[in-house]
Amino acid sequence: MSMEEQQEVPSSQVEEAESAEAGMEVDSSETETSIWHLGPPAQAIQTAVTQGKLFLVWIEASRNSEQPSHDTPSEETSSWDSLWTNQEIRSILLQNAVSLKLGQGTTDAAMFLQLVGAPSTAEGAWIVFAGQLLDTIPSPPSNSEEMVQRIQSTLSKSEELKRAPALAALTSSQPVTAPQPQVSESMQAQLASRRERLEAAKRKYGKPSVSAYVNVTRPRN
Repeated sequence: MSMEEQQEVPSSQVEEAESAEAGMEVDSSETETSIWHLGPPAQAIQTAVTQGKLFLVWIEASRNSEQPSHDTPSEETSSWDSLWTNQEIRSILLQNAVSLKLGQGTTDAAMFLQLVGAPSTAEGAWIVFAGQLLDTIPSPPSNSEEMVQRIQSTLSKSEELKRAPALAALTSSQPVTAPQPQVSESMQAQLASRRERLEAAKRKYGKPSVSAYVNVTRPRN
């Protein structure tokens, strides 16, 4: 076997190994769970409400013709992307939120912005819970720690909103006027007892005098 033939064998093995490694990387990225809801916005909202989760909407900035390539994301979009791929942020959102990505200028984005009272050209992220806007993030935070804090803050607010109906129901089930029926029944019992004593005195002694009436009706100490 010549020197060239001996060198061809390991070279092909290296290529096969590289191809297999590349295939493994592709498979790994494809199996990674996406934080973005793939269905229509109405379905995302319904899922968030049913599961009692946050509803996060990210409106991605549109790419204008001034950029050298439409495939090249803006610096701000890249900053957002780095946040959404952060493992801690991903973990929190996958567990506690239904997240939706919309393109700036689309009909869905315009409808959402109208609901939250924002300009139709706005971009950024919004966090909603049970129909209430909890936070507006117009630009990407400077670091992942700040983003985590903002998400955690909205989670705390959502827990307070969850407890509010239970507290209201508990308060309404304990009326302030609860002791009044007991006082009224006691007074009625006393009046009935006095009437019975008065009728008994009438039957026994005839029409009682004023002093007898006073003695009968006078409350006991």
